[in-house]
Amino acid sequence: MTVVDNAKSSGIEILASSPDAPAIRPPTVASAAAANPKPVTGATATLSVLGADDTGEANLTYTWGRDGHAPGRRFLLRQRQQRRQSTTATFSKAGTYTLTATIKDSAGASVTSSVDVVVNQTLTRIT
Repeated sequence: MTVVDNAKSSGIEILASSPDAPAIRPPTVASAAAANPKPVTGATATLSVLGADDTGEANLTYTWGRDGHAPGRRFLLRQRQQRRQSTTATFSKAGTYTLTATIKDSAGASVTSSVDVVVNQTLTRIT
């Protein structure tokens, strides 16, 4: 005896999510990106930002980057501190830098906050 399964579907029902179910929201900026000191009179500045999220701030990651690429102006960030709200930037040249923090939640949603950092020229030696 041979058995053949010929199942049919005569319709599909689509159910809306419960109106009581909480919506997943992207993170927000609780404290905007800032630099200290401002303006920078040496070679380093502390950058800070604070995010907020419906799943808790502990679930956020922070990544800093530089907008634009002015010739001859470089800076270094301690990116090992990505789970922290602050980091140290080291600048090699005087100039104006726009630095942006990207705050990402565990679902991959993100928000950004930027700060303009002016690095003043400093005297390094007299001859």
